[in-house]
This record gives sequence, C-alpha cells and structure tokens, in this order.
Amino acid sequence: MDNQELLALFNQWADKRGIVSKAEGGVLDLTTMNFGGLLPRDVVEDLIILTRKQSDWLATLDTKVRTQAAGTVPVFDLNEPVTEYVGEHDPTPITTRPSSRVAPYSCKKFRSDLYITTEDLREAVAAGIPNFEQKLTESWAIQLGNDVADIVINGDKTLGTLTRRNRLRRGIDGLAKQSDTGNIYNALGQAWGQGIFAAMLDKMPDRFANDPNLRWLFNRRLNINWHASLTNVSTTERMRSGLGDQVISTPINVPPLGVSQLIVPQISSNEGISAAPDTITDNTTYLTARVNSILVDTTDSTGRKVKITYKPTGLSEVCTVVYTSTENRILTVGLLGQTTVDTTAANYVVQIYDETHLYLMNPKSLTLIYCSEWRSYREFNKDYDRFEITTYLELDVLLPTADAIVKFKRVLVAPITSWS
Repeated sequence: MDNQELLALFNQWADKRGIVSKAEGGVLDLTTMNFGGLLPRDVVEDLIILTRKQSDWLATLDTKVRTQAAGTVPVFDLNEPVTEYVGEHDPTPITTRPSSRVAPYSCKKFRSDLYITTEDLREAVAAGIPNFEQKLTESWAIQLGNDVADIVINGDKTLGTLTRRNRLRRGIDGLAKQSDTGNIYNALGQAWGQGIFAAMLDKMPDRFANDPNLRWLFNRRLNINWHASLTNVSTTERMRSGLGDQVISTPINVPPLGVSQLIVPQISSNEGISAAPDTITDNTTYLTARVNSILVDTTDSTGRKVKITYKPTGLSEVCTVVYTSTENRILTVGLLGQTTVDTTAANYVVQIYDETHLYLMNPKSLTLIYCSEWRSYREFNKDYDRFEITTYLELDVLLPTADAIVKFKRVLVAPITSWS
C-alpha cells in the first residue's frame, strides 16, 4: 500500500469520526496526520455508560394524560347478550345498555434531581470526553423511565422510608399489589414447570380467555428456564428438536402456548415471604439461623435460597438451606457487620430468595395515568457552583378490572448454579 492509499484510508477514518481539524498550516500528510503527535481525545475516549433501558414494555400499557391530579376514568363492560330471538313482523326492540362505571385515580408526585458541578465539566473537557453533559442527562432520563417501570410493578403504599428503593415505590400501589384481588394462585414455593402456562390459561375467566392480546409477564430467569426446557438437554437421551436448536442458537422468544411473553426486568426473582428467624446461634465466626418460620415446618428444603439481614447494620447474605432432623437452617459466611453477636431473632429478617410471580393479562388492562407532562427545570446554583436539573412527574396506576388478570405467586424458580 503506497502513501496515497494510506492517506485516503486515514481520511475516510477521520471523516467518520467527525475530525475536520488539520495540522498547523492546513496541510494533512503522512507526517502531520497525527495532529502534532496526539490524536484528538474525543476520538479515543468516551464515557462508559452502564445505564440500560429496561422500560420498553411500558409502551404496551394503556397510558392516559390528564390535566387534573385526581379524577375518574370511565370503564365500560359489555358482557351480556345483545341479541334475542324475534318472530316475523315482531317489532319488539332489543335494548342493551353497557354497564358503565368510573375508576378513580389520584396521581402522586415524584421528584428527581441531577447535579453537574463545574469540576465535573472541567475534568470532562480535560479528559477529552465529548458531549459529557448530554450523555449524562440521557443516561439520567433512561433511569427515570426505569424508575417509572419499577413503580408500575412494585409500588406499595405500605412501605417505609428506610431505603431509596422503598422511597421510590411508596407513593402508589402497582400491579403486584393491586392484582392480589384478581385470579390468584399461591404456589407456596412449588417449582416452576411447563404445565404452569396451561394452569394459568385455564384459570383465566372465559370472557377474557380468547383475547388475542393476552401476554405473559415474567422475568428473564423464568424465560431462561422456559427456553432450557425446550432443548431437552437435561433428559437422559439428550435429544433436541428443531425448535430446541433454534432456542440455543438464535435470540428467538418462543411464546408458551402461542401467547407471547413480555420480559419485565422489574418483576423480581426474589418475591418470597419474609419474617424473623426462629432462632439465631452465634458460632464465633458465622451465624446459624433456623428458618422454619418461612419454610414449611419439618419439610426438607435443602438447596433453597434464603436471604438474611441484620437490621441494625443493614448487611445481608444469601444462604443455601440445609436440613437437620426437623429443622431448616442457614449458615452465614460472616457476622453481618457485627463485632459482638446479637442473638435476638427479632433483630434479623429472613426472606425466601428464589420465588417469583407470573402474570397472564392484556397489558391494556393496566392503565398508567400521567398528570400533564413531565416537567424539568434547569438552573445554575452559584452557591454550590453547579448546574441543577430537577424533574417532577405525577402519576397513578389503575387496574380497573382485576378479574382480567391471572397471577401465580411464589413460584420457585431457582438460580442456575450448575449445568451439564
């Protein structure tokens, strides 16, 4: 490759990256194309953005914008016959009036703040990071959407203010809470299996069962288990179908029983019940907790996952259950931040850590209401020498007809820790 060909390739490379500056004198050749010994930093250095959008599924919901923070949404339910037999020359009118009602909503206000100091901006310029502020605010906006998705699923007005996550969720009740008045089945830790989809479809009331817009809502771990079950790799024969081959080699999402799934990251894999342990034993370097309080007494629950938290320190461990005689126990690795061990069981919380929820529903059954638009304000605070961006949003979540949803709760979907 001669010098002219090399120069042409470099120019193509530079054009794609928006490099329009030349060496001093305006001449670019093979001796000056390194821009005086250094490439522009904005070509080789950029922010590492770890924020990922996890709220796309919100687009499937019924979303309404209202100008008032509180009000009602009309609901029409026409589920009785509108046709009757009439004889010849029979003028009897067949009158049907749809059942109408209103569902009340009450939007609650949420606030988010982003601070960008002049030191942040100066260091970004020095590091050659292009569009630092734009990229930071884009990442922040993505997380705002993720927060709304979390509220829609996990909102719970009974939560306290101890953690940031609680303070996010405590304003309104979301799907997980409101759906507890619908068609519920409590699996009580029964392990997931393919047959669960048929059981859920069978539990759906007849008048909703043929809705072509029904969807499964569950998380990624359950989807992994569902696809793994299609490959048959765990069977003695280790045979795979053509569908199983596709599942392994392509990003295909196979719809269970022909009903498409929505993968909802905000549906936690750790939805088990919690309580104080039965007892706490100090073993000098680790703790033993008896956890029959959250597992079925005298039933061998070896291998189950349980999270233990010491309330005063807030430190936690996820442990594997072992069964001894008639006791299910967990053994921690450390002392959860303690120097002198506290053996008062009430000061600890143990939670089943391998259960999740599944939903079958038309996403339009859930209504997300915004009061007006999101409002963002930007100002420079001279006292703190920083830019401040504050966003307010007001929203509520409605489930007008809980009977249109099937929810199977506390289904055991264990973490995948072994393979063959």
